[in-house]
Amino acid sequence: MRGKIKFIFWLITSALAIIYFISLIINGFPLNTNVLSLLPKSNQNPVIEKAVDQFSQRMGNQVIFLIGNQNKKSAQDAADIFYQHINQSNLFDKLTYEVNNNEQQAWGAFYFPYRLSLLTPKQRSELAENNIKAIEQSALFNLYNPMGITNSDLLKSDPYFLFTQYVTSIPKPASNVQLIDNNMMIHNHNKWYVMLNAQLKGDSFSISNQNAVVTAIQQAKALADKIYPDTSLVDTGMLFYAKAGADDAQHDISTIGIGSIVGIILLILITFRSLLPLCFILFSSVIGFICAFVTTYLIFGSVYLFTLIFGASLIGISVDYAFFYYSEQLLGGKNWQPQLGLKNIFSGITLGLVNIIIAYIIIAFTPFPGLQQLAIFAIIGLGMAYATVVCFFPLVLKAKKKSFTPPILNLTNLFLSFWQRVSRKVIFCIYICLLYTSP
Repeated sequence: MRGKIKFIFWLITSALAIIYFISLIINGFPLNTNVLSLLPKSNQNPVIEKAVDQFSQRMGNQVIFLIGNQNKKSAQDAADIFYQHINQSNLFDKLTYEVNNNEQQAWGAFYFPYRLSLLTPKQRSELAENNIKAIEQSALFNLYNPMGITNSDLLKSDPYFLFTQYVTSIPKPASNVQLIDNNMMIHNHNKWYVMLNAQLKGDSFSISNQNAVVTAIQQAKALADKIYPDTSLVDTGMLFYAKAGADDAQHDISTIGIGSIVGIILLILITFRSLLPLCFILFSSVIGFICAFVTTYLIFGSVYLFTLIFGASLIGISVDYAFFYYSEQLLGGKNWQPQLGLKNIFSGITLGLVNIIIAYIIIAFTPFPGLQQLAIFAIIGLGMAYATVVCFFPLVLKAKKKSFTPPILNLTNLFLSFWQRVSRKVIFCIYICLLYTSP
């Protein structure tokens, strides 16, 4: 009776989690791929936190391109083609390609309200010495207003163009960038480069967005290079580093994952002579994963990609619970009883679960949101996988009609019997030798 109550409670919990998980998939997978959000939240003013978040998002979505060619005009024309193509891709929120007059006037407009109080050190010295001749001579070189300020009040209040001289004397950032024909250009190693600054619409850490952006960039570069041969492209931005890391991770996961899956399937076939145990083992892990994902989302509002990758691998520990139960069924033979088999492994798997939960509870109190999510994800996932074995398996698994001894069991018995015959002194000497030979 108690077993049925536990099963009903497990069934309701699992069913609700699956339904909610399906709804999340339909409405869009709520994954947070921003690595910066894994860092601790500061306890400062909310305004400061918001400003930091906006700055991080802007820097994370910024991409800089340098379109180069040995001929300056060809570099500018190739940059025009590149700009038009990626602008049509609708993947970028903002593209800064040419510096227009309004942007140049912004320098002067920013300082203009304070023009009567702004003087260069040279101007202060000339005024202090009453050097009118030097002031008049400087004014002759500034009859043209380079900042484009057309306000007539400027001539009335500043007939000697002191403000214009001040603005043009402001130190420029240390850079090789030059303003040529309204383009930001760089001349380096006998090659001209046109700079293009872009802001992505999507997330730099979104894999689908990464692939779309890189494809658009490659197409734009190929089109420019087709018309203007020897056109080169230099680009930088967090998107490219994130994509490189994601590609390496996918390669490693696919290589190691495929090998692991093939090995597990072979071991299960050799040991149990059936793929049915694999289905039940995967079922317990899937239930744990779904419940962990839903719980994490309800607590935090989103799930970090970091949590999903590492949490899913940690839930892989849960397959041990199912393996222990199936091993009991295999060794029990025709007279095996589900509840007795569960009783034989219950203390061991429960102790293992408690140890892991205690470890992750400690991690949950760290100030890092990523580790907090990972702890909750692992605790819920392992707990529900454990509950699946305890509540569901005894009701559906029965004793096998034909008992057999798997060949791999003979090998393990030989290994155990060998170490049982070795004395404690010999084992102690082996440990000492391993200790001295270890790096």
